[in-house]
Amino acid sequence: MAGASRIIALDIGNSTVKLAQFSVQNGALTLLAYGSRELGLDPNNQDARFPVVAGVLQELVKEFRLKGKPVNISVAGHSVFTRFVKLPKVDANQLHQMIGFEAQQNVPFPISEVTWDYQLLRGPTPDQNEAIIVAIKSDALEEEYRIASLGGFRPARVDISTLALYNAYRYNYETTDDCTLLIDIGAKSTNFFFIEKDRVYIRSGVPLAGNLLTQSIAADLNEPFASAETLKKGKGFVSLGGAYADPDDPEAARISKVIRNTMTKLHNDINRTTILYRTNQGGTNPRRVLLAGGSSRIPYLDVFLAEKLGLTVAFFNPLRNVNIGPNLDQRNLTNDMSSMGELVGLALRETGECPVEVTLEPPSVKAARTKANKQPFLLFAAVAFAVAMALPTLWNIRQTNEQNLLADNLEQEVSRLDSVKKDIQKNAPEVKALQDGQNAVDRLHQQIVAWPRILGALHSKIPAGSWITSLEPVYMSGGKPFAMEAEAVPIDVPPAPPATNAPGKPPGPKPPASTAPKTFAGSPPISQINITGLFHSDQQTTNVTSQTMLGFGIALAELGLFDIDTRNINTTIRPGTSAANTELALKFDMELKLKQPLPTTP
Repeated sequence: MAGASRIIALDIGNSTVKLAQFSVQNGALTLLAYGSRELGLDPNNQDARFPVVAGVLQELVKEFRLKGKPVNISVAGHSVFTRFVKLPKVDANQLHQMIGFEAQQNVPFPISEVTWDYQLLRGPTPDQNEAIIVAIKSDALEEEYRIASLGGFRPARVDISTLALYNAYRYNYETTDDCTLLIDIGAKSTNFFFIEKDRVYIRSGVPLAGNLLTQSIAADLNEPFASAETLKKGKGFVSLGGAYADPDDPEAARISKVIRNTMTKLHNDINRTTILYRTNQGGTNPRRVLLAGGSSRIPYLDVFLAEKLGLTVAFFNPLRNVNIGPNLDQRNLTNDMSSMGELVGLALRETGECPVEVTLEPPSVKAARTKANKQPFLLFAAVAFAVAMALPTLWNIRQTNEQNLLADNLEQEVSRLDSVKKDIQKNAPEVKALQDGQNAVDRLHQQIVAWPRILGALHSKIPAGSWITSLEPVYMSGGKPFAMEAEAVPIDVPPAPPATNAPGKPPGPKPPASTAPKTFAGSPPISQINITGLFHSDQQTTNVTSQTMLGFGIALAELGLFDIDTRNINTTIRPGTSAANTELALKFDMELKLKQPLPTTP
C-alpha cells in the first residue's frame, strides 16, 4: 500500500470509546484496525468521566502503538448547538456578516464563550441560501483536547459527531429523490436526520436514548444504574405486544414492557419532528428508515418501528464503500457496524471535500498556532540583532550624525503632532454628537425591522384556512406605556365567518377591529404577543384541524423568535374544538413569548 496515508479516528461517546485506523489512497478508504471500550459510567456521576476516559485512551494507545500520533476527534452532538438558518442570495461578504448576526441571535450563550463555525448548504428555493451554524462552549472543547492529549494522542482535528455521521451516509449511499430518515440512537441522546436529494435537516439532542432506558429499568426494578444496564444488555428487548407471547422469564417480560414504553415516546417524537420538517423545511414524508448508534441494536426495535411507522427499517452500514483490512475480525465489525459511522466520517475529512465541513479549534490551540506562525519573524529579528552587535565600530562612527538628524526630525514631528492634537480636541464634541446620533439611529432601525420580521414569520407559517383577528403586545411585568393612554389604532383583519352553520340562524355580528395602544418615550419593552384568530372546521369548506393549528405552533418554535416549549405546545396555542362538528370556524388563542424583549424607545 505504497503512497497511502494513515488516518486515526477517535469517537469519545457518553458510554463507549471507539478507535479506528484507516489508510486512504486515491480517495478510497481502507479500514486497517478497530477497537472499542465500554466506559461503564453512571450518567449521574460525570465527575469520574475525565480520568476514566483518559485511562481507556491510554490502553488503546498502548494496544495499537499510537503514542504521539495525530488523531481526528468527534464531539458528541448533544454538547453542540446546531441551527439551520435561511438567508437571501447576497454577495459573500454580506452573507458572512448576516451569518455572524444570526449566530449571535441564536446561540444560547455569549458569543465570546463559544467556538463556532458554519457552512453554506443548498437552499430550499433558487433565491435562498441555507447555512448550518454549529457552536460549542469553548471550555468543553478544551476538555476534549486535554483528554485526548492525556491519553497519549496529538489532537489534529475536531469534528461534530452528527456531521461526521452525515458525511459517512453520503459516502456510502446514493442520492435519491425520496426522503430517508436516519435515526442515530446513542447513550445520552438521539439525533434525527431527514435526508432528501442533496439536502439535510438535523434535529439533535433528543433525550430518548440508551441511558433513559437504563434509568427506567432501574426505577421499575429498584436496581442501581450499573445493574440495570447489565439487565438491559442481557435480557432487554422491545416488547411487540398484541398477539406476541411474553417470554418465560418474568423479569425479561417486565423489562421489555419498560423498553416498549420509552420507544413509544420515541415514535411520537419521530412523528412530531416529521411534521416540523414538512412544515418548516418544505420536506416530504420519509420513505425508509435507517438505524444507527449503539442503542439501536436493542432486539426487535427495527420491527417495532417498522410496525409503528409503516416503513421499511434497516440498519445503517457505514462500511458499504470502505475496504476492510485482512487482519480484522468480521464478527466484531458486524456487531458494532451501525455505531461506526462517526469514525468513517472523521476519516473522510482527510480524503478531500466532504458535503459538510466545519472546523472547531479551541482558543488555546489557535493561540499556539498564531505564535508558531510568528517564529520565523522572531528568528529574523534575533539574527538582525546579532549582526548589529557584531558591528560596534561602524555604529559608533555613525551614531553622532544619526542622533543629531533624528533630534531635528523629532522636533519637527512634535510640532506637527501638536497642531493635529489641537484640531482633534476642537472637533471632539462634534464627533461625539455624530456618534450618539448614529447609535440612536441604529437602535431605532432594530425596532423598525423587528415587527416586519415577527409579522412575516406569522404570515409564512399560518396554515391555509385560518386567520388572525387580533394581535396585542404585552409589556414586561409591571410595565405600561409612559404618560397617558393613547387613542386606539385599528388593525385591519379579515372578517370572521359565521359562528355556526345551524339552519335558520343569521350570521353573527362582524367582530370589531382589534386595537393596539400607541406608546411614547419611556415605554417598557414588549415581552409577549397575544394572538386571537379563527380557523375553518367545516369539511365543506377548508378543513383545518386542531392538530394543524398545533403544527402551526411547532413551526413557529423553529424560527428562533419565540420562546415555545414544543413538548407542551398547548400552553402556547389553544385551538378550539367542536364536538358536534357544526361550526364553520373555531377560535384559537396564542401566547407567544419573545426570546428577546422588543424595546419601544430608541
